Amino acid sequence: MATPDYTAGSVMDASAALLNDAAKQKYTYAVQLPYLRIALKELRELFELGNIPVTKKSSATLTVTA
Repeated sequence: MATPDYTAGSVMDASAALLNDAAKQKYTYAVQLPYLRIALKELRELFELGNIPVTKKSSATLTVTA
């Protein structure tokens, strides 16, 4: 099953259209960008809580003594 390629632009285009501003006259990329960053930060936090990697790459496990 292939995963769709979502870009920041495609997500913001869709959100502007859902807000009845497909021409992005009111909800421009500059207006939407802070909200996209907030959403990505929340998503990363949820992934971290669920022990889900955010990237496709992983690094070596580090052991830290207390």
